[in-house]
Amino acid sequence: MSGCCTPPYTGPATPSPEPPHSASPGVQLATPIMLTQTEVDPNPTVKRFQQDLLILTGFNDNSILHWRPVWFSQNSSTSGMWTLHNPPNIVTERLPNNCKEAQLFTRRMRQIRDPPPQYIKSWDHWKRYCDLCGAPHNFLCEKHVWLMRMGLPRSPDGFLCTPPQYPLYPEPSCPGRYVIAPSIYSTHLHRKFQRIVSASPYVDQDHVECVVVEATGELTIESHEDRSSYHNPGKGHRWSYLPWTTEMEKSCRPLTIKLRLWNVGKGGKTK
Repeated sequence: MSGCCTPPYTGPATPSPEPPHSASPGVQLATPIMLTQTEVDPNPTVKRFQQDLLILTGFNDNSILHWRPVWFSQNSSTSGMWTLHNPPNIVTERLPNNCKEAQLFTRRMRQIRDPPPQYIKSWDHWKRYCDLCGAPHNFLCEKHVWLMRMGLPRSPDGFLCTPPQYPLYPEPSCPGRYVIAPSIYSTHLHRKFQRIVSASPYVDQDHVECVVVEATGELTIESHEDRSSYHNPGKGHRWSYLPWTTEMEKSCRPLTIKLRLWNVGKGGKTK
């Protein structure tokens, strides 16, 4: 279903079943209630949660990911790659896309006219899936979808539009770190990461630099001298138009130059 004519989300068109509540502690995630995006933006905790939802729902159902948000279980039994799925009352839809190479998605509540679920078809199956991948049982509940859709890019008249295609942010790999392939620095990364020393016949190999994605999501510039702790360059990792973590967002901020201001008195002497 195309999202080019999708109006702002105002709730499901037809009643949807609610996921069953579990008595097990920690499996239900408290969802903040925000009325408008202007209330979300100044709240860093809620804003981060909304961005996490936007990142996850930006990929198609049945997509394989390395990264889990901090509100997923971080136990060793739920570490490693996992497969993204929808609960039975959620549907994947495409976003408008001006880039032929990328497919962009979002989520909405299921309606009567929709075909039946393809992967997870019952709430019992959903609960087992959440326990397996470490997701809260109310992941992608109606409140999550409402908060997520409130943050989707929209045109001035309120319709969904294509998300930004530059810069893009690489998926963290937890645990571990990896090098981004130099060939995509100029097409994907912020400009601050495009001014590094690249490999060249005229450059000593010891002086060549690379961009590293840390397990926290932070992007760092390092020398090629010691690559023993790196994974292979980002193979199979995904990209998003939003930073995956707060650490990544901070590391991608433009460089700033701090100027020290002096009070100059009479005769050119500083006070």
